[in-house]
Amino acid sequence: MIIWLNGTYGVGKTTVARKIGELLDTEIEILESDYYYQEMVKENMLLAFGGTLPQNNKNFLMRFKKVIEEKLENTNKQLVIVMALTQKEGVELLFEHFNLKGNVLHIILTASEETIKSRINSDDNRERGFAIEWLKYNLAFLDANFPDAIRIDTENEDADAIANEIISHLNI
Repeated sequence: MIIWLNGTYGVGKTTVARKIGELLDTEIEILESDYYYQEMVKENMLLAFGGTLPQNNKNFLMRFKKVIEEKLENTNKQLVIVMALTQKEGVELLFEHFNLKGNVLHIILTASEETIKSRINSDDNRERGFAIEWLKYNLAFLDANFPDAIRIDTENEDADAIANEIISHLNI
């Protein structure tokens, strides 16, 4: 099974995934798209020219698809994929491919724009201007393209509560 944690920049996907990892250490494997994207760029900077973001970089999307397929074939663990699906290329090349095969639990983490902006501004590891500039677009894209996803409001919840809510949806 794939648990796909989706949401815009700064909503808390990575934090929640890591909390799920703490709670279900031996039963899941976390695949963070940002990590794999950075590794690809370190390996060959030219591959970054396939699109400006992990969500729309075709070189990355094809590589990440192979990583996911290999993990599905070679592990009995459930995969937690941490990736914002805020560009059509990522939806078409990755999400739809795995969703059509079944066994994808699609979760979109949400919060108010003000809360997300505050989280972005307090994150030293993020390109703040870019993340805030794209926030409205990303929120609109998520709303328009994923009506059937499970939405979990992170507004007044800590990572433990959100992780436990996600775990309640699993067959573990």
